[in-house]
Amino acid sequence: MQKMSKTHIPTSFGVFKPVGHLVLAFRAADTRDQVMHVLAGQGFGDEDLTAFEADEWLDTMDRAEANRGLMATFGSELDQVEMHARLARDGHVFLVVFAPAEAQTEAVAEVAERYGAVLVQKYGRLLIENKVLRTDDSRVAPEHFFGVSSHALRDDEVNNEKSRENDGRR
Repeated sequence: MQKMSKTHIPTSFGVFKPVGHLVLAFRAADTRDQVMHVLAGQGFGDEDLTAFEADEWLDTMDRAEANRGLMATFGSELDQVEMHARLARDGHVFLVVFAPAEAQTEAVAEVAERYGAVLVQKYGRLLIENKVLRTDDSRVAPEHFFGVSSHALRDDEVNNEKSRENDGRR
């Protein structure tokens, strides 16, 4: 598994897919930089952390998609790239973290959420695991990630919805 860098963009069938990495989006570069500092203190090296400004991220997504193949139309990767592009066009900055182990993933996700990350996604071989998505001051439950542009659930709505789901399973 090769680490992503600004010059090496991992793809699958021509679509952005950095297996073993988390993609984080933040509203401000200073917040992203604070997260990088905290992660460095937890043992992540410079080669594990790749920061992108909004315009750099859009260019990265464009380069990754320039060679996409027919198989890229299957799965959710294209939806994810479009969501990333929307965030970048809105001025969000990105951080890609190489964290192939589950313990690393959980550590990165915890720090990212504590610092208000708008998006936290873990790219696996078969799945993209959505950890966090926020719009404005709302947090969207992972099961509601598709179609998030039209509605965001507040934390209390997420908790109420989970309670209703659990009650329905009994």
